[in-house]
Amino acid sequence: MRYFVNEYIFTRNSSVEHTEFKRLALFKRHGEPVKLALTGHALNLAQTLAELGLTYEQVVTLHDFFGDAQNVAAKELHVEDLHLPAAYLVGSGNNFRVAKVGSQVICEIHFFGGTFGQVEHVDWYDQTGQLTMIQRYDLRGFKALEEFYGTKNGEKYYVRYYRPDGTVYLESYFVESTAGTALNSRLVLRDYQGQDYYFEHADELTAFFFDELNRQAGGQATFIADRPGTVVHPLLLMKAKRAQRFLWLATNHVSSGQDPLTAPFLGIYAEALAKQNLKAWTGILVPTAAQTAALRQRLGKKAKLYTLPSTSDSVAPAIPFDQRQSGLVIAVGRTGEDKGTAALISAFATVHQALPAARLKIYGYGGDHEAYQAQIEAAGLQGVVELADYVQDPAPAYDQAQLLVDASDSDNRPLAMGEALAHGLPVLSYDYPYGPRELVTAGVNGELVPNGDLAALTSQLIALLQAPDRLATLSQGAYARAADPKAEATLWANWQAALGID
Repeated sequence: MRYFVNEYIFTRNSSVEHTEFKRLALFKRHGEPVKLALTGHALNLAQTLAELGLTYEQVVTLHDFFGDAQNVAAKELHVEDLHLPAAYLVGSGNNFRVAKVGSQVICEIHFFGGTFGQVEHVDWYDQTGQLTMIQRYDLRGFKALEEFYGTKNGEKYYVRYYRPDGTVYLESYFVESTAGTALNSRLVLRDYQGQDYYFEHADELTAFFFDELNRQAGGQATFIADRPGTVVHPLLLMKAKRAQRFLWLATNHVSSGQDPLTAPFLGIYAEALAKQNLKAWTGILVPTAAQTAALRQRLGKKAKLYTLPSTSDSVAPAIPFDQRQSGLVIAVGRTGEDKGTAALISAFATVHQALPAARLKIYGYGGDHEAYQAQIEAAGLQGVVELADYVQDPAPAYDQAQLLVDASDSDNRPLAMGEALAHGLPVLSYDYPYGPRELVTAGVNGELVPNGDLAALTSQLIALLQAPDRLATLSQGAYARAADPKAEATLWANWQAALGID
């Protein structure tokens, strides 16, 4: 069994998670067993999976695994199912309800968003109004955990986790730090296969989870660390000797603008790429040849590096260019300073002066959207620049626009760029490390400008929008480059080589 290892998945995901979803589909098409292994505790996972078109058969979570909740029949849990004492007067409300005895608040009952009164958590208070306990429920209709509060600073000091049958499978103890916050000091896994297990911290428990997955796979499971910031240390703590462990580099390995050969590794990779830990990795999976070359020079010949593109996007049905929305430019992906969101808005103020009909839609989440909106309004760009927020499926946006613009300062074979090109959407991007140069051929399916040169990006935006025939030619080039019948076969062969798949 092979596992793509992450902490959480959400209804609003980054390119890391979207890449995982595409990989799940790729492995399924080739008949290879694979699952997402999630280390976090998401009580609304059932809702998330349904919205993403995934199933529980494609996922294993730490808490479902140890909590015997992998095959639970879902049911709805409402206020009346809590069987509160008759003396409690429960108020009304769509999002939560308050239960009182006289004027004293006993508890607040909160509901899952997007449901009709399904209980998410119940907050309990003492006679002084202090929070004492929170009971949290899984969306599938059972009590999942109880958090107890009562330290000097009102922090939690103890949490217990429940199986669907009501028995406890995990206890977590906390101490108060010098700053007054709760620090996890002990975890006890109860009655797992008839035995109790004790852990000093959550990473040890997570490592045990990985070891157990590996044991179930006959000692030969494969783990791909997709979120190195949270899953690398537990993978390195594993006791299994024959398990395969791979590190996926979803980003540049150094901070933007720094020397890839000498600068400190980005924090999320520091432990994983430390010299003493390189031998622990069966392989390091790198999306671009350029980054592979830099890492080879830096890590030496003993590092097991594989160049493995994120995905292979099948070419979409062609949209005649004259059916695209004239002058529409889009940006797709996480917003933020490193993604150049504010700079892109500034650039479009100049574009709008030259081309009043041009429009920019920014699809994505993150960053300070209130500040971006204020910037749009201060520049008088209402109705010109739109913060379109996150969309689960950007395909319609790719098919409507005439140009995708990427003002990031660094990335690693950006997912949206490959998707856009597969939809015949030309790309204008900074020539940053890593990815644009491997996806975009200037004058064929898009254009590149020097990294960080906002004036050049702005000028090229105007030039492209002023030449629709040129954009149409680039669109044809994007379709043609994406229509490689061997692309998926090549990608799968690379996976086979890296993971040792026959």
